Amino acid sequence: MVVSLLSGRRRDIQAELPPPGDEILVATNGRLGCPEVLFVGVPPLRQFSYEQIRSFGRRVLRSLAAVAPHTKHLSLTIHGPGYGLDEAEAFRAEIAGLVDAITYAQYPPNLRTITFVEREEGRARRLNGILEGVLPRFSLDVADPGSPEDLGPDAGVSLRSAGAGSKEKRHVFVAMPFLDEMSDLFTTASSRRSRLSLRCARERIKRSSPARS
Repeated sequence: MVVSLLSGRRRDIQAELPPPGDEILVATNGRLGCPEVLFVGVPPLRQFSYEQIRSFGRRVLRSLAAVAPHTKHLSLTIHGPGYGLDEAEAFRAEIAGLVDAITYAQYPPNLRTITFVEREEGRARRLNGILEGVLPRFSLDVADPGSPEDLGPDAGVSLRSAGAGSKEKRHVFVAMPFLDEMSDLFTTASSRRSRLSLRCARERIKRSSPARS
């Protein structure tokens, strides 16, 4: 959607999207509610794991520090739920990547606010709860990112293992259609898995067309 909104007669953004490991900053010229959009090249979704998501979070801030140091407000979407990864694990990995960048001062010096954008209301509430568990005050002291005053009780362990240790955890494979009417069923089942210290992965089912005689 963003690519189509930014593309026009004189420019094809799709053709300019960066390969993995590269990025491009595009001026929106008033077509979006922000002045610029940063496109970060990532591997194919099947290879874009929790560890890659953590690296992505760090790369976003590091790239902005280089190409848009004037950035004051960054808006991000989360990655993972749309292609089968556990939303909680993916979100923690992305947060961990951002904290990594802040810890090593790899972020725009004028940055003041990071907003996570999610259009699904139920998921937004769940992610807000996760964020509050990691950062109870919804803020981080850039001079001391690991300060106990900013982090939740278990946030230190959670952030250290997010992404890097995700694949070592036991997991449950859930095969079900990506249908709106089944969203509540998946959410209820996956929320109960916390008692077993498991993470759930949702896999898309491709429906084949019936054979014709």
